[in-house]
Amino acid sequence: MEGSGVLHAIRNLGSNKLKERNNALDELTSTLKQSPDSIPVKSLGPVTELLIELLDSEHRKYNDILTNLTDTKLGKQTLCENRLSSIAYVLRLLIEKTCSRIKLKTLKLLLAVLPELMVKQQSKILLDPVSVHISFSILALVNCQLFQSKFSLHQWVSLVNTTCEYLKERFKTSLTDRSVSNLISILSRLIAMDTIGLYQVFLTVHHTILQYLKFSKRQILNTRLIISLIKHLILKTHCID
Repeated sequence: MEGSGVLHAIRNLGSNKLKERNNALDELTSTLKQSPDSIPVKSLGPVTELLIELLDSEHRKYNDILTNLTDTKLGKQTLCENRLSSIAYVLRLLIEKTCSRIKLKTLKLLLAVLPELMVKQQSKILLDPVSVHISFSILALVNCQLFQSKFSLHQWVSLVNTTCEYLKERFKTSLTDRSVSNLISILSRLIAMDTIGLYQVFLTVHHTILQYLKFSKRQILNTRLIISLIKHLILKTHCID
């Protein structure tokens, strides 16, 4: 997609017509897979904001459907789930392919809103249509150089606490899905970073690990991730002491 094509897609993402928005999502998906560097840096912020707006809108619609779910609304639920998943996937691609070029303002926006958009409203329960894509997105963000060099203590503590809350809730129903793997990887990466905030979250992280061990009856793939998390936690607390 050339520069004019990017601008055209951006305009269509904000269109009131569903077909134009869907076409824009398809165009962005193709570009991000084939030539993500063709998207100018100055366009990354606007595209990100529009995708977040779309995701937030569908998120609210989906939560309304879940709150008042009836047999007659099952069709609407499926359609909304598909739209949620599609938008989350495009946003994930955008982040994974361009996070090395985004501005700090965009990074802060993503880290502020993405955790809220992967759960049901007023709960810590992950939404299956989006949780995998959004957790992949957050993982890419915490691994990018911009976050590594510019994160704030408050931001780091908030991410750790939120990730632990989501994991403990998810452990009640699953220990093996991809969202769990991604969230453990996010937590492990955050703990591996040098920060004075570790003492503020140590007990929360410790309790999260204990919750996993409580529900885990045998060694599974995510056990390796938990062991890696434990190693990071021991190393960092030992070094601080």
